[in-house]
Amino acid sequence: MEGANDARSESKIRGLTLQGGYCDELTLFPKDFFAMLLSRLRVPGAKLIATTNPDSPKHWLMQEYINRANDIDLLDVPFLLDDNTTLDPEYVAAIKREYTGVFYDRFILGRWVAAEGRIYDMFDEARNVVPSIDRPYTAYYVSMDYGTQNPTAMLLWGKYSNARYAIREYYYSGRNAKRQKTDEEYYKDLETFAGGLPIKSVIIDPSAASMIACIRAHHKFRVRSADNTVIDGIRNTATALSTQSIMICDCCTNTLAEIESYVWDEKASLRGEDKPVKENDHAMDAMRYFCQTVLRGPVFDFT
Repeated sequence: MEGANDARSESKIRGLTLQGGYCDELTLFPKDFFAMLLSRLRVPGAKLIATTNPDSPKHWLMQEYINRANDIDLLDVPFLLDDNTTLDPEYVAAIKREYTGVFYDRFILGRWVAAEGRIYDMFDEARNVVPSIDRPYTAYYVSMDYGTQNPTAMLLWGKYSNARYAIREYYYSGRNAKRQKTDEEYYKDLETFAGGLPIKSVIIDPSAASMIACIRAHHKFRVRSADNTVIDGIRNTATALSTQSIMICDCCTNTLAEIESYVWDEKASLRGEDKPVKENDHAMDAMRYFCQTVLRGPVFDFT
């Protein structure tokens, strides 16, 4: 089924009579849409086939369907990556290396486990933090999490060897400084922060419309709308940290502090949802924007 992107999608299939259906990545479907889809399978012998990766054990699919498989005529067939013998062994090994933490448990081991504790539990200061020294960087980017009431964070990225480095950070909290900045002031800070380097693009959340307009009005930097998908972005960032595809210079003190305190929301987990706690996460958002927008997985593209 296509187009099942929100709770209102179920209205698209009301009144239909279906003989069968196929759903890919069922945990991403709205609950109401799936319930309506089942009710439309009205032809005798109608069947629905669905595939999915595991999610939280509190997810509606597990709670209301898989756990009741015997009662509702549902056949649950678990299988793992290794069960697909057509895949190249090197590809399988690479995929296993790329996932860590809760994503490894779900996508590699096939377990329905909750997202809890530190989000980037694979972060290791000895492996992921480097001294802030001059290196022959290329391919510079700035990723920006723009805030009005909340802090604004920027990270300068450069490519060196086979990794991307967070070279330095910008962090301004109007609340702490007791003074908010205008878009023009943030733009001047961006110019100073870039330091005359050839920035390929400034990656910023597309919702920051006024800041995007301000940057574009100066005709100096190319703006690139960030892919702000949260869970996919967290997963790609976790992979980048695990594989040392990104490194963080030790001058990025706010970024390093946020990595240690960035945790899953326990209350959301009880509802079967994966969400980070929305506190002290501004550098984390800037880092996620870069990884999700520039580093494209599962095998990262460093163009």
